[in-house]
Amino acid sequence: MFIDINMPVLDGWGFLKRFDSFEEHEKEIFRIIVMASSHDPKDIKKAYKDKNVSGYMAKPLSVHFKG
Repeated sequence: MFIDINMPVLDGWGFLKRFDSFEEHEKEIFRIIVMASSHDPKDIKKAYKDKNVSGYMAKPLSVHFKG
């Protein structure tokens, strides 16, 4: 699951807080990747401190398709 830390109604940090209250059997089917325009080491460190976060990707993302 990709989440953005800067979402309008519920930001990524708030989502992670709510996600942590899910049952373990519900959480284990997801891998959470934080996507953010932030390259700030504080944001990256904060994301990786969360036990439910598997990765961090900085935007803009690049997608390459086979021609």
